[in-house]
Amino acid sequence: MNSILKELAEKLSINSVNTSLWNFIVDKKKPVYQDVFDTSCGNCNKIIELPGRYIVVVGAGASHDALKNLKLGRDAGNELINHFKRKSKIVSGLITEEIERLENVYQLNKNDFETKLLAISKFFSKEVKKKLSELYNFRYYPSLTYEIIAHLLKHRFIDAVINFNYDELLDQAIEDELQQNEYKKVISEGDFDEGLFRDDNTLKHPLYIKPHGTCNNPSSLRFTREDYFALPPGISMIIRRLLKGKTVNINNQEKETPINLIVIGFHMQSFEFNKLFVDSFTPDSKIYFINKSIPDAPVKKPGDTDGDKEKWDKFTEMFTEHNLLKVEASNRNSYKTRKDSLDGIMNELWKKIENSFNEKYKPRCISRNELISYLFKRHELENELDYLWDRTWVELVLSVSKYKGFSTLYQLLKDRFGKYFFLLQRKQDHKKSLNKSNTKTIIDFCNELGMSSVGYSERAFILGPENNSMIIDRETFEKRIPEIFDKLYNKVSDKTRQRLKKSKKLFKSILLELFDKEDSEIYPEYGNYYFQSVFKNPKVIETGLSLKYYTRHYIKEKDWTTLLIVAETGEWFTKEIDKHHKKKVVLIIADKAKENDLKNYNNTHTHQLNWWQHNQHMTIFLKGKKSNLEPLQAIYFMKSHKGNYIDPVFLDNKQDCEKLIKIFIAYCNKAKNNAEIEINNLQLNTEIGPDDVKKFYSEYF
Repeated sequence: MNSILKELAEKLSINSVNTSLWNFIVDKKKPVYQDVFDTSCGNCNKIIELPGRYIVVVGAGASHDALKNLKLGRDAGNELINHFKRKSKIVSGLITEEIERLENVYQLNKNDFETKLLAISKFFSKEVKKKLSELYNFRYYPSLTYEIIAHLLKHRFIDAVINFNYDELLDQAIEDELQQNEYKKVISEGDFDEGLFRDDNTLKHPLYIKPHGTCNNPSSLRFTREDYFALPPGISMIIRRLLKGKTVNINNQEKETPINLIVIGFHMQSFEFNKLFVDSFTPDSKIYFINKSIPDAPVKKPGDTDGDKEKWDKFTEMFTEHNLLKVEASNRNSYKTRKDSLDGIMNELWKKIENSFNEKYKPRCISRNELISYLFKRHELENELDYLWDRTWVELVLSVSKYKGFSTLYQLLKDRFGKYFFLLQRKQDHKKSLNKSNTKTIIDFCNELGMSSVGYSERAFILGPENNSMIIDRETFEKRIPEIFDKLYNKVSDKTRQRLKKSKKLFKSILLELFDKEDSEIYPEYGNYYFQSVFKNPKVIETGLSLKYYTRHYIKEKDWTTLLIVAETGEWFTKEIDKHHKKKVVLIIADKAKENDLKNYNNTHTHQLNWWQHNQHMTIFLKGKKSNLEPLQAIYFMKSHKGNYIDPVFLDNKQDCEKLIKIFIAYCNKAKNNAEIEINNLQLNTEIGPDDVKKFYSEYF
């Protein structure tokens, strides 16, 4: 098992790098892998690794592992049969006859879930959808496996998830992890969009596809023979394009990218999906099974279209124990899951992925996901309101830790706390007996956690005393954790309280880990009207990995002599540049949390511009001296009101960089003058003229 896990972890790690930096790898021919990966990663020495496409395929076994109350196909089929047979003896006989007909005429197994659905739907087409929706109406049951899948999708280790389940356990995990426009969800015929794919068939956004529909939308449920075995044309088209991969040019040779499936709790009995995979089959494609057993190799049914026999044979050859990560046990009701459980295998896979990267490029940790899946695992939900109440409080504490004790309403509204706060409000609104005066606002939540408002209009909240800095230091935060824990402990329900008590030490370590990590989330906007209208050639930076690599790569370049930076605290600058550097730096910060560190840097001029007065962050590299300074390249993104969702672009066009320099000078003037005025972003370019640029250069350089 370890060798398969290691192989899969390395492939997923390389896929993340290729997704983030493929054009850079090909254009620059730089040793990206050697820079990013730890020496223990077996593939780190390769100059260029052929990019693949990695697709997670999820079946009923994964959801059943997350929630034992969720019935597997055979049990669900029996419950539906019994429900509809109870209507009358005549109906009971007709359903039995139809099941026998499907077995004799279409060679379907009479015990299969799908066969029973087909038989019932002949007589109760509308009612069966409603009953099926009720049977699988599960959403708020966190699962570590689904949390990890969502995390892999968010950070582009995998390209797509195809979920054949009706339930919405995975839907919720993905909605928690990604913003609405950060991925494309496909559940109906009309969701096909050519814009999902670029000209080279790469994906703009990760895809989440539910070919059989979803219980929250009963009309989308598909289970007739035609629906179940022949996907709707629009969905079929998306999956076909997805499975096609892309053709890349490496060393003047055209190569087809492999397609890799990671099958979790699924038995690969969707005939059309299998055929689409076979039709798109390319060399080096592979299937990894994370199941209790290897599914029976699919066989062609009478009437199936004949495909390429050689490809079909290669496909069925993959159904072997050599490709199996065998799930032996269910998860225990504790934080430490069994290594041979589904959660345990997925957790081990993530650890191997994490360990593939060197320290500077390690991906965002999954500690918060582990905590959530433990606190609410198999949560005996007596009512949904209790869960949403507890989850909202836990998410607030996690958010405050991530934001280092200083949060704005803008931040909180967009992150997980905001999502669960509105879910809680909606659930409370449905409780007619609820006294509306008891409904809490976000401000109430923050105040009851011990945060106080700062600034004006209660737009921001701080956990500690306001000194020179809004962001509190690590030592102060660590001292506040027992108080935070006690407040949370007294807010949540008894069952969550019991688990909090058992995980107190873990809870503290996770809060500190979140505090120590970078809080920005990459949220690429390909059609950003501001970037497109102001710059000639903005290049979207799609992932946190690519932002880190671009920044570090160009800092290491020896050509630049001058750096212009607008940042939150300048902390990243102190980590990447030696304090005895000989180059020139002008730095504009919003918060003085790292002021003492910055004072120790040579040739560095630092100014402060309050966080509510600036929303444009940039790093501009220049070459030359004084008035002969020429821009080389720049990284730029918007960050309004300390929001942590950013959409960075890379600029290497001289005119684009010159526009950015003018914006920087306007900010610098504003910081020095401490102007309490708002400057329109689009007017900044015209307010700064050539003489202003020369004056700025002569003053600092």
